[in-house]
Amino acid sequence: MGDKSSCDPRNFLFESYLRVIEWVRPKCVLMENVAGFKNMYGGVFYDKLCHKLSLLGYDVYSKIIDSSKYGVPQIRKRVFVFATRMNGCYHFPHPSSSDVGNLSNNPNVGDAIMDLLDNYDKFENHIPLNHTDVVIERYKYIPEGGKLPPPEELPVEIRRKNFGNTYQRLHRLRPSTTMVPGNNAFPIHPTLNRSLTPREAARLQSFPDSHIFTGTRADQCKLVGNAVAPLLAAKLAQSITSHLKNKTPTSAISKDLICLRGQGFTPIKKTSKKKSTTTKMTFVDFFSGAGGFALGLTQAGYKGLLSVEIDDYACAAHEKNLKDIPLLKADLSLNPLKNPKSPLYFK
Repeated sequence: MGDKSSCDPRNFLFESYLRVIEWVRPKCVLMENVAGFKNMYGGVFYDKLCHKLSLLGYDVYSKIIDSSKYGVPQIRKRVFVFATRMNGCYHFPHPSSSDVGNLSNNPNVGDAIMDLLDNYDKFENHIPLNHTDVVIERYKYIPEGGKLPPPEELPVEIRRKNFGNTYQRLHRLRPSTTMVPGNNAFPIHPTLNRSLTPREAARLQSFPDSHIFTGTRADQCKLVGNAVAPLLAAKLAQSITSHLKNKTPTSAISKDLICLRGQGFTPIKKTSKKKSTTTKMTFVDFFSGAGGFALGLTQAGYKGLLSVEIDDYACAAHEKNLKDIPLLKADLSLNPLKNPKSPLYFK
């Protein structure tokens, strides 16, 4: 979502996504966005998304999920929209604290990052930011789990009128605040007087150390902050697997279902197809970023057929970590059905 105005071009990217869905017609679709997507600008873009999916013959489910309820040591609330052409209700996963594949559950910040500390040469992406002496002095006044005291309680030489969210220290026994992209946007380490490194932030996103982020430190922070938490993605994938295998109770009425029938929208009739002989679930990942969604789905047993991304550093990270998934560097805002300049265009 754009944060400038309702005319921000980023607000309309979902229309490009919908064009691909209409073209490909997958059995199921899973989308993620900031929690404010549901209500921003009166919910007009969210409503358009759900209505269009309904017109394409999908039942649409939506839920705001906090990743900290699923073993990710970070309070990160995002809206997930799931659309399905399959019969039977879908149920979002229940909160759980379990590992999936090599994605480890960590209940708090201490369990996730305290073994890293200042071992900067031993871990990839473990790059500290060079803070000024004034910033370091301010950090010294911030208690674990707290924020900077009011200016009048600080020495004159380090006072400042405004302090952003970066002036808050994490607590070892609690989940982290939300990781946001930016070279100086991460919160302060629980015991050290510095902000988190990209590797520490990645741990709080549930990425394993084997997942390497590319580019400068600033690029790495951007990739980590924008990513979907892989462990949460894996648990969503498991719930989708149950739905596809018809293991969800068809008689239950899901509280997460957005009822669009009876509002002037006539879903396209679902057509029956022969069951596939392939037991492996497959996925295509659009706007893939550094691969958080793809990593989670592969750890849950899915096979990636294609990822599409336009950012150079995100593409580089994806190619480095997810070599088995073909990557297409493409601009999905170009209509693949009508624009010959689109890499997805077919005559």
